Amino acid sequence: MTIKLRQLKEEAYSSWETLNLQDGATPTPGQFKADIRRYGNGQDLRRKEVWLRACIQLEALWLLKGMENRDMVRHLLNPDTEIAKAYNTEVLEAILQYPSGLAQVRNGLERLYYQPVRSSDMGVAVEFLNRIAQVQQIDIALPPLAIAG
Repeated sequence: MTIKLRQLKEEAYSSWETLNLQDGATPTPGQFKADIRRYGNGQDLRRKEVWLRACIQLEALWLLKGMENRDMVRHLLNPDTEIAKAYNTEVLEAILQYPSGLAQVRNGLERLYYQPVRSSDMGVAVEFLNRIAQVQQIDIALPPLAIAG
């Protein structure tokens, strides 16, 4: 699934605005473009890659800051935003780049497995653990039978 530049800009603004609301920040005029430029390492804002990188990073931040860890893992396994659907692996990799990212994913997995809220939570934990094992080694103590599937 390819997302057009216009949609990337709209997604980036929506995510940026949501993060500012969560943080209680009141951005100044022009702050949006200045913030997006950071993701492009000074590249021209007309470049699609800049907006894509911004969307992925903003999605990762939204998941880390705005969701309970258990819900973040559920969302990564079954995404419901356009960015997470189209660039799920990249969003996960971005999350793991943040200092708290791996710890939050691990906590979400443990809570899904050991303190399930839904009947599907244990299965979600195992499925996600199998998926993340392809990207990052994670030290989590789930029973061996659970990992075997």
